[in-house]
Amino acid sequence: MERQSPVEGVEAFAALQADYSDAAAWVVERDGLHTRLNLVPSAFTRNSRGPFQVHLVLFSEQCPEGLPWVSRKTAFDRDLRIDLGRVFADQLKAPFEGFIEVVATSPRQDLRPQHYNEMWLDYYSDDGLMQLVLPTIQFYGSVKRTLGGQSQLWPGLLCNQQLRPQLVMINPYREAVEFTLTALTPDGQRQLGPTMSIGSRSQLRLRLDRQFDDLVGFLANHNGIGTLLINSSYKVVCYFLIENVVTGTISGGDHLAWFYGVEV
Repeated sequence: MERQSPVEGVEAFAALQADYSDAAAWVVERDGLHTRLNLVPSAFTRNSRGPFQVHLVLFSEQCPEGLPWVSRKTAFDRDLRIDLGRVFADQLKAPFEGFIEVVATSPRQDLRPQHYNEMWLDYYSDDGLMQLVLPTIQFYGSVKRTLGGQSQLWPGLLCNQQLRPQLVMINPYREAVEFTLTALTPDGQRQLGPTMSIGSRSQLRLRLDRQFDDLVGFLANHNGIGTLLINSSYKVVCYFLIENVVTGTISGGDHLAWFYGVEV
């Protein structure tokens, strides 16, 4: 993918959101971990006439107000891979971790307003111990809507002497979000974690065994398997990872399930 300097600001990106569905995803370029954005222009909106263009904004500690980037135009008959470390290498000299919002546009696309390309993220490490593929989370319209039912579940939370779970959380809103973590066993026992907060338009990554009092022991009678419940003031974007602390491998990533039922 040919690099291109930012030619549009955050305001121009916000204007695109009125007509295009943007997606949010975790991005990391630090400690030997890297991120690559993959677009597969073949989902609901296959358009062989093209061309299409990628517009994205990075939010991290180094650029809390957002750092925009726009790709060159490319054809719809080929997949597009964007190495995010190379994209932002000139603007950000230091390692970074945060999240991106991304829109893929086509000036000749007829299916407006909610059309998008299939977007996935590759996460890999220099030592080969992490190879993950995660989906993006789609938003609709120019304003991020806070979805009803402020709970998310990770059924199959896994924590034992060898495997430790991580939670990646993204807050795409313009205000801070408070949240509480609860671990549950298959027989209904609960352990409540602390109430925490994630700042506006920010990202955090948590080792879950450090957020509870002896999570390994709490799940020991159930082969290290339980459920994680997240209650938050707004519906944030969450992914999970599983780290093998013996081998150092990181695997098992996906986004969490949004829960719309009765109170858990």
